[in-house]
Amino acid sequence: MRVDTDFPGGGADEIRISGDSVEFAAPRKGCPRPMWFSLRVAGAAGRMVRFRLVNGGQCLGGDHVAVTQPVWRDARGRWRRVPRTSCRYEGGVLEFALRPDGDTVVASCYPYQLADLEAWLSRLTQPAVTTAVAGRSSGGRPVHLVEVADPAEETFPYAGRTEFTDPETGDRLTAGRAEQLGEEYRTLYLARRAELSAWCKRLGWSFTVNHTDRLASEALGRLHLALSADFGPAGAHA
Repeated sequence: MRVDTDFPGGGADEIRISGDSVEFAAPRKGCPRPMWFSLRVAGAAGRMVRFRLVNGGQCLGGDHVAVTQPVWRDARGRWRRVPRTSCRYEGGVLEFALRPDGDTVVASCYPYQLADLEAWLSRLTQPAVTTAVAGRSSGGRPVHLVEVADPAEETFPYAGRTEFTDPETGDRLTAGRAEQLGEEYRTLYLARRAELSAWCKRLGWSFTVNHTDRLASEALGRLHLALSADFGPAGAHA
């Protein structure tokens, strides 16, 4: 079995392999606390491989790691979550097990590299928009834009007589039957996001969305993967 991080988005420290067990630490990458991990495992098809994240309690979110279900990529390229019954958290250490059906990548959350974003955006059909350079990062690196959204902003879960208040101006709008506004609102909301994504793509930026009912560490992990793409690889073999 071979384990390494020599691929875009790969990251793990202190990798140790013993039989079918892999022990590792989530990398800090210069940050105060570790946020994510991503490992490539080869030569273990059909074997039950047990993983041990030794610094889970030190990761961003602390003991929230206790409810983490890492993900892995099967032989057909599909990403799956490790079943909760196969995960165990105790004393700051996260242990989980899976039986890969081929060479695989195991990660703390669904990886989202710039290439993934570009592939998704390439499938969208959007009207042309006027673009301009709004800013540049140090060294000419791409900018990474994160949209923070409340799920209610997307679903518009309102019905009946509802009063809406603008938090900045205090202006009020009273809808007699709010549910009648839902379909048009959702269409416009998603169109705005799609145009924003297309705008980022044209500028060579990345774009991701973080929902307020999810752990902020998920978005931070994706952001960190993008920002750390230039870091050197590390790995171990056995």
